[in-house]
Amino acid sequence: MVRWHDRRRTSAIPFQRQRAVFGLIPGAFNKTAFTQAATALFAANDHEARVMFKGLPTSISYRENCSRGEPTPMFDFELTKALFRYPAVRCWQTTDMRIFCGHLRRFPHPWERATAALKYRNRVATGAEAAQSCEFNAPDFDRWFELVTDPVHVDTVRRHYQTAHEGAIR
Repeated sequence: MVRWHDRRRTSAIPFQRQRAVFGLIPGAFNKTAFTQAATALFAANDHEARVMFKGLPTSISYRENCSRGEPTPMFDFELTKALFRYPAVRCWQTTDMRIFCGHLRRFPHPWERATAALKYRNRVATGAEAAQSCEFNAPDFDRWFELVTDPVHVDTVRRHYQTAHEGAIR
């Protein structure tokens, strides 16, 4: 059984967790069967009526990059990368990946990165800057995935999450 939970954004936190998948897999874990089912789920939910991701995540944890003391994700590197390929293909056409990845590199603190992204979106909206969308390609996807799953990057996001959450509430 897999249950999908969609929590609407209730605060101004730009990197607030909005969606989560909770699941129970009875019996022995069959990685091949689970990978096929999860990949089909991510691909099927890519329809615009049930969009799973409106944008690409800036931080992704999987079993091997998770810090000690944190709940360990069930998904490994290979499965996580396969699952995020479908949302990435969909989002690639509407995301300026040059800017997106540049912000990931330049602004390790998530609050600063969110501010830079907001300023960029405002410049695009006013015509002061043109967004550069591009065709999806595997090498750029690999670079993006490496950035958002880098253990130092993931730890930085987690370390600053509570501070940013408290700042958004105030």
